[in-house]
Amino acid sequence: MRGLTTLLAVWVVAVGACASDPGTPGEPADPSETTDEPADDPAPDDPTTPLAATDWASTPIPFVAYFHDVSVAYTIRWTASADAAMTAPIDAVVGLANGRVDALTDLGPIVRLNPDGFLDVRDGATYRADAVVDYRNAPVAIVMSIDLENRRYSVEANGVQIATNYGFLAEQAQMVRVDTIASRVETDGATIEIADLVVGPEWCSVAGQGWVNLEFPAQSGAFRVQFDAQVPYDATDAVIGLSTGAPAAQADLAAAVRFNPSGKLEARNGSSYAASQPIGYAAYGIYRVTMEVDVAAKRYSVNVAPKDEAGPGPRLAGDYAFRTEQNAAAALTRIGMLAGGNGYVRVCNVMVWNY
Repeated sequence: MRGLTTLLAVWVVAVGACASDPGTPGEPADPSETTDEPADDPAPDDPTTPLAATDWASTPIPFVAYFHDVSVAYTIRWTASADAAMTAPIDAVVGLANGRVDALTDLGPIVRLNPDGFLDVRDGATYRADAVVDYRNAPVAIVMSIDLENRRYSVEANGVQIATNYGFLAEQAQMVRVDTIASRVETDGATIEIADLVVGPEWCSVAGQGWVNLEFPAQSGAFRVQFDAQVPYDATDAVIGLSTGAPAAQADLAAAVRFNPSGKLEARNGSSYAASQPIGYAAYGIYRVTMEVDVAAKRYSVNVAPKDEAGPGPRLAGDYAFRTEQNAAAALTRIGMLAGGNGYVRVCNVMVWNY
């Protein structure tokens, strides 16, 4: 089993202190690239123009070291000015670093809210994006999947893949660990909030170890769980689900997804397993599972897609009921898994965030 880091939920607030001329970068969908930076970044080798302490807001996160992959999920909320909530575009960046952040060049992976109102992502020396996502008018849910060994990363925004296998900022080509998330706003009067931060390095369950589970911040309302799952046979019997406390039996899982021995995926609906449509699985295939859960209503939905496909994939379960034994569950705190027989279930990149 690979290393396991506890999930964490935090808030960070950064306030822009000065106006800048953001330039005119193209929209992310445009094949042309832009190297525009926030305008008042000092040159990295210029010791005479240090950044003010309030220019960057950052917070520690559970560190993940070399040879480990890591997923970082968070929600971006902002205001363009004191009297204009999320409507006008701003100029801001959010990125990951190893240690203190005093300049843009301290960041490796970076997502930018660009002045045209769209998200773009740093790929080495340039900003670009594989798809257009307009960040105005609503919070944006970001998932960054990072390959630390090769200094590459991919980004999803509101379920849309906007970057695939992009390179770290060139100055961080030797980064060997991630332990900080930082943000900076260049637009005068604007604010940015990084909310619902969750860090989940690879974590796997193997048959023969019995139940394996991971704790996450207690969720009592509406929230989303996403993970990648893999089994070695097309006739495996394995279950992955959410519970209150550490599960010791399948009856402890309120919401659950099952790889059944017939080669199909199914989800628990009250007293039995069912599926909104047939979805098969293949040996050693990796599937991204997204669970939308409403604890108060005791209902949930599930989508499943091969990991290398964009989007949430087809609907496996639509508004299914919690397992009958869990009708009184007031909060969910763990994801647990179990594989039967000689098989195993491998679960990686577990992400949990509310909305």
